[in-house]
Amino acid sequence: MNINRDEALRAKRVSRRFDENSDFIAARKLALKANKMDPTLENITHMTMVCDVHCAATEKELDWYGILQVDMNTDDIVIKKQYRRLALLLHPDKNKLPGAESAFKLIGEAQSILLDKAKRNFMILNVKPGVSLHLHQCIKPSMCRGRGTVLSVLIFSL
Repeated sequence: MNINRDEALRAKRVSRRFDENSDFIAARKLALKANKMDPTLENITHMTMVCDVHCAATEKELDWYGILQVDMNTDDIVIKKQYRRLALLLHPDKNKLPGAESAFKLIGEAQSILLDKAKRNFMILNVKPGVSLHLHQCIKPSMCRGRGTVLSVLIFSL
């Protein structure tokens, strides 16, 4: 078990270096590896959480749902709970890792956008084709007939 702990500590150190250089994808990969080798490592869940938030934010367009790690059809209560959970892990007073402060700001911005109905509806309408299941199928009310009715209400309420 001592060999796994040594390897896990080494992976954690290398992950932290990647984290400091803003290579969050490589840092996440090594942090997950370190966590798998020794789940008792200190702050390893904080490291993976910082990397997860930054990985979701490094795409060409910010994935607000990915930053908060929720689905597109999640309600406001779940969004608020997930924000609180992430905020406890990422708050700069509790998490001194590099990137934690910017990750904390990202989850705050994601929460404010996803809780604002107008911004959220605009985001749903501007989803890339193929990303969501059937959001763009029911643009006209006559096409909906039982499925996608919620989306048609959102589209015509803007």
